[in-house]
Parts: sequence; C-alpha cells; structure tokens
Amino acid sequence: MTTIVVLSINGTPLRVECDGLARDSLLPKNVVLTGCKELDTEARDGKILDTKLWSVPESLVMSYAVGRHHAEEEVVATPAPAPEPPPAIEVVQELTDEQKEERRKRYAERDEATRKRRAAAEKRVRAAKKTPAAQ
Repeated sequence: MTTIVVLSINGTPLRVECDGLARDSLLPKNVVLTGCKELDTEARDGKILDTKLWSVPESLVMSYAVGRHHAEEEVVATPAPAPEPPPAIEVVQELTDEQKEERRKRYAERDEATRKRRAAAEKRVRAAKKTPAAQ
C-alpha cells in the first residue's frame, strides 16, 4: 500500500509518498511518515540526505490518502480491501552516557574550531583595514 500525505510547509503544500503514517511514540504531537520516497533533505554537512523516516508535527498534515498502484491493463472487479494499518514504529534507544559525552565533546570541538576560524578571519580583516594599501 502507498500513502500520500500532503503537508503544509510554510503555507506551501508538499506532497510526500510513503509506505505508512503513524503516531510518533517519542513525540506525542507528531506523526511519522515511514518509507518516504523521493524526499531529499540537506544533511548538516550540506550533502543530500534521502529521508526514509520523517516525524512531523501533526498540525502540518493537510490530508492523506492510502491506496495501491494499478497496472494500466488491470481491471478491479471487486472492492479494494480496507487499508492496512501503518507499520509499527521502531523505538530508538536512548544514547548511553558515554555516547552523550562523546557527542558533546565532538560538538564542543567543532564549535571551538569555528570560533578560532572566525577570530582569525576577524584578525585578518582588522589587519587589512590598518594597512595603507587597503586605503
């Protein structure tokens, strides 16, 4: 079965094809779209991330439809069965304290490197303003 979900993203409708739609067990006000197709988002490093599982606030859902694809020559003589319930959502285990600490250190190192790069850039700008050639 295929599920088509129409979301309102900043007032613009976004049509998402996925395998199912279910309540999010981790975020009570969200729904989860599972098995998303052709839903590309940008990852933190700027590379394209092919999204397969997406939790969105239920307030963004404008509508949804569940159905199946038919071959052009296929003729359906009997009514379609009731839609199957969406697949169960896998519960993601929480990070261990060690994993949390490792993540915190990585983020701190990244933030420190960014701070150093900015400080060096600001220093170069100040130096360029002081030189007579810049005037």
